[in-house]
Amino acid sequence: MAADREDFRRKFRRLVNDGVITEGNLGSASIEELVVGAHFNVNYFRGIVRDKVEILSIDRRIQTNLDGLLRLTADVQLEIKDCFDVETIEIGHELATIRESELDKLFEIGDRFVKVTEEVEPPGIIGPFTLQLTVTSDLDVVVFDVAFRIGGGTNIYMGIGSQYGKLYFGRPISFGRRIAMEVR
Repeated sequence: MAADREDFRRKFRRLVNDGVITEGNLGSASIEELVVGAHFNVNYFRGIVRDKVEILSIDRRIQTNLDGLLRLTADVQLEIKDCFDVETIEIGHELATIRESELDKLFEIGDRFVKVTEEVEPPGIIGPFTLQLTVTSDLDVVVFDVAFRIGGGTNIYMGIGSQYGKLYFGRPISFGRRIAMEVR
């Protein structure tokens, strides 16, 4: 991570000097903007029978030592920062909800995503998909990844159903059951 252009140049030069990368790597490098905010996986279902985009669940990732590090106080984090490399290996998921007033944005984003998939590859996405996103302190929503499948966190809903699916059907609905309902 780099705070600005000069920080990037300094860190890039260090990686070149350490033999980790070469000058030529810069031309094919991907540089992404860091958006600070709360991360969510929003698990959608695009049903063609009911002609709706549904939010069935929302979850958050649990990542190996990053999760443990973030639970420490800042003074302890600074004290041990050079003891190990932070890893973000996904090890689990936990249920999450989002502020009710933000749900309209999530529905709009899901609808817009489906519309784009219809334009790019008709008939567009059908069934489950997950949008990974960050909500900033200004309540802006920034999507940074998509899974064209049942998202990884949805395995926790297989037995109990999803927290938002109950709003559509009056009972908890797992992703497997929702797919079966669509097929039937």
